[in-house]
Amino acid sequence: MTATPVYLWTVPMFHCNGWCVVWGVAAQGGTNVCLRKGSPAAIFDSLARHGVTHMGGAPTVLSMIVNATAEERRPLPGGRRVTFETGGAPPPPEVLFRMEELGFVVIHSYGLTETYGSATVCTWKPEWDALPAAERAEFKSRKGLHHQGLEVDAKDPVTMRSVPADGRTMGEVMFRGNTVMSGYYKDAAATAEAMAGGWLRSGNLAVRHGDGYVKILDRSKDIIISGGENISTIEVEAALFAHPAVAEAAVVGRADEYWGETPCAFVTLKAAPATAWARRRRWTSAGRGCRTTWRHGRWCSWPSCPRWRRGRCRSSRSRSGPRPWEASPAPARAPAPSREDHRPLSSHRKPSHLMLPRQHEEHAVPLQSSGCQSLPLHTSALGVPAVEPQKDQKG
Repeated sequence: MTATPVYLWTVPMFHCNGWCVVWGVAAQGGTNVCLRKGSPAAIFDSLARHGVTHMGGAPTVLSMIVNATAEERRPLPGGRRVTFETGGAPPPPEVLFRMEELGFVVIHSYGLTETYGSATVCTWKPEWDALPAAERAEFKSRKGLHHQGLEVDAKDPVTMRSVPADGRTMGEVMFRGNTVMSGYYKDAAATAEAMAGGWLRSGNLAVRHGDGYVKILDRSKDIIISGGENISTIEVEAALFAHPAVAEAAVVGRADEYWGETPCAFVTLKAAPATAWARRRRWTSAGRGCRTTWRHGRWCSWPSCPRWRRGRCRSSRSRSGPRPWEASPAPARAPAPSREDHRPLSSHRKPSHLMLPRQHEEHAVPLQSSGCQSLPLHTSALGVPAVEPQKDQKG
């Protein structure tokens, strides 16, 4: 951060970011600009009016900015780039790619209240400058390297051994250092569980890369185990975000008698291209897909994603309410892979069986008729997402 920065706040002050960064800006002789309520128009107006140099916000704020209408957008102050710090949930590479096109430099950080805020930052490497924009966005989505005085690792939660730094093997992110909490106030049981093995267990699943950078793939309680295969909801969401009609996406596990769990995506569509999403039988986003192949999934449209007060999408709210798809029989399937050699990566993981949200009960019939119960999600061998409606089942 340069001298005399102008920092625009979209994060609530009760959040751990509000305890830390606001004082850092003041120490630099800078100005803190606070919004009472975030909206695309208010953000772009504040950027132009106050000459903002830095800002911060949840990934949902990034989505808000890239999906702003032409009437809501304003040129960035002085034609210069604005540094944007984000954290809380891994932003989809597609959103990072589009933020770069708009003139924002996104810095990805990661931490917990238990680590006194930010614990890692995705430090940019000069050799990444020459990469194509899509690849740069992929690197930016990593959580990065730990701050000085902290140890951060991805470990097997049972053996407490570090997972291989191969970019594929998932482990639970754990912290150790002088900014890690000593325990939860008057809750010895929760402290013992969180600090088992001498490390603070985050509940987040990640992979390690050879350069020491970590990348979060999911919350341990949100990972979907389908036919013995671990499916990252974050990877599925990132693939959905690559579709031009998608404004928001939240993926959760849906109970399935055969596979155990299958992915279900709740999607908020942009107004203009919504019909294109409904009509198009196949869409591709070459080079921006995911490693895993997903089949037997579902998707539903919903008006907007319910949020926590700090802006993150509340995927858990998708797990309460009726199940319109249960009326239709399951199609014939090939044998599922064996689950005997697979186990959840974290002892903290809890089953997450999907139901429609109660606040959308009145929409159950429209959602069902629009394909909620019968649109499979799958990818090609290259990880290219596709959506294909099944034929109506008769008889």
